[in-house]
Amino acid sequence: MSKQHLNDKLITFQRTIIDLEGALREEKKRASESEDEIFLALCTVLDSFENIFNSMAEKESNLDKTGRRMLKSFQAIHRKLIRIL
Repeated sequence: MSKQHLNDKLITFQRTIIDLEGALREEKKRASESEDEIFLALCTVLDSFENIFNSMAEKESNLDKTGRRMLKSFQAIHRKLIRIL
């Protein structure tokens, strides 16, 4: 192989590396944006649970056995969601 041929291959490899590094940066950016979207969506769900608990606080004593179980289940889901976040 000639020196020019090796030099051309080196340049090609360097360009490929630059392209791959750029693609990696873009992929990391997209992944970060997706994580942010998921986090915000989960925060919205968390807020919804808190709204349910606030509205049920006054009525909890009037709930039947099934209603109390359902509320406890929602509270367990709420705790799991908080641990995730």
